Amino acid sequence: MRPEWEPAPSPSDWQQAPPPTPREIPPPPQRSGFSATYAVLIAVVVLVLGFGAYYLFGRSSGSGFDAKVTKCSASGSVATVGLEVHNRSSDTQTATIRIEYRNGAGKLLDTDTALVRDIGGGDTEHVEQSTLLTTNADASMTCTVAGLA
Repeated sequence: MRPEWEPAPSPSDWQQAPPPTPREIPPPPQRSGFSATYAVLIAVVVLVLGFGAYYLFGRSSGSGFDAKVTKCSASGSVATVGLEVHNRSSDTQTATIRIEYRNGAGKLLDTDTALVRDIGGGDTEHVEQSTLLTTNADASMTCTVAGLA
């Protein structure tokens, strides 16, 4: 044996290690009921609806259009309206036109919406659209442009 080395302790000199102290396990985090998954889902729905509306209505601008009824007829519950739509703007735009159908006494029979897409700047488009009314109409029915966007 070398003088600077100490002899190994005998098994009777060994000390038993103290038992480990129990650790406290923290409670699981509280959830607020609204997860990030729902937030992402809502954001996706909003984006899809936004792009869908843009696709359907394009760059509509009611201030840049003139519209007049050129034809109004009915056969039973089917009404047909003819429209002349003029784009006063220099840009190509899409017009959304709200049409009201009224009987001879002025009572509202039904409403409909017509889309006239891609009207060139300064151009006039002629369109015809048929719709099913909720009631039968007669020859005294009138068609009017009630809104333009």
